Amino acid sequence: SPADQDGLRDGMPDLVSAVSDYVRASLLSGSCLAPMETTLLPTEAELTGAQESAEPGTVYVPCEILLQRNWFEADDVAVLCPGRGNVAGVWSRSLLLFGGTRLGSMCDFVKLAYAKGFATVILNP
Repeated sequence: SPADQDGLRDGMPDLVSAVSDYVRASLLSGSCLAPMETTLLPTEAELTGAQESAEPGTVYVPCEILLQRNWFEADDVAVLCPGRGNVAGVWSRSLLLFGGTRLGSMCDFVKLAYAKGFATVILNP
C-alpha cells in the first residue's frame, strides 16, 4: 500500500546510516582482513593554526581518514574515495541499500588490495 511505501521510504536514511556504521566498524575491526585506524586531517594543531591565519569567514573542517596500519611501510598503496556525501568505506548509499554490503561497501576491494600486497587508505572528503 502507499502508506507502507511511505513508511519504508521514511526509514531508509536510518537504515543506510546503520549499515554505513556497520561497514566502518568492519573496516576498523579488521573484518575486511586489514585492520584500519582512523585519523583526522588536518590534525587538531594544524586546524587551529590554519584557522588563526585564515581569512575571516574561512572555516576548516577536519576530515576523517581510514588508514591500514603500517600503510606507510607498504611498497604500494591503494587510495579509495567514496562518492559525494558517503562515509568512508561506502561507495554509494544506493548501492549499499539496494545491492548490499558486497556491492556498496569497500570491504571486498580492501580484501583484494590486501591479497595483492597493497596497503589501503580510505578518504572521507
